[in-house]
Amino acid sequence: MTCLVRPAKVSDADAVGVLHVQTWRETYAGLMPAELLDSLSPVRRAEMWRGMLARGARGLFVGEESQAVVGFGICGPQRTKSLPNYPGEIYAINILRRAQGRTLGSRLMRAMARDLISRRLAPATPLVLGQNIRARQFYQRHGGRMIGEVPTNFGGIWLTEQVFAWDDLSALAGR
Repeated sequence: MTCLVRPAKVSDADAVGVLHVQTWRETYAGLMPAELLDSLSPVRRAEMWRGMLARGARGLFVGEESQAVVGFGICGPQRTKSLPNYPGEIYAINILRRAQGRTLGSRLMRAMARDLISRRLAPATPLVLGQNIRARQFYQRHGGRMIGEVPTNFGGIWLTEQVFAWDDLSALAGR
């Protein structure tokens, strides 16, 4: 099945909000406290995405199959102060489990790499929950190299995230 990757629109906010919560529950069950995952609200997430998109924020891309949003990726300026040599960050790639393994993640990565390059936010990093082996392997397959670890607070729980990096995004962008 072919997947279309495109910049998100305000009208995508509800679908992205539902997908955001569903993918977190699929991915982080057993890795994060159940109470944290149960407390996630698709309505609040949709409001967050709607507000961001309405303000003209860039860097959010959606993947569609049969006109349904099945994944998204978001990137932008680096948020981790200890990574000043990496002005860009891939904040997230969230894909429904049923849509994984069919190149959508790679196409979202390409779109985000192109976006970061166009905004002069390269080189870049993502931060990946240390226990998320599948995501770590995905970034490694795409040329990311682990450069360190940072502690991160998720709803009052401290977890370790691994920092992957690309010093040159041009290969990832397909250029």
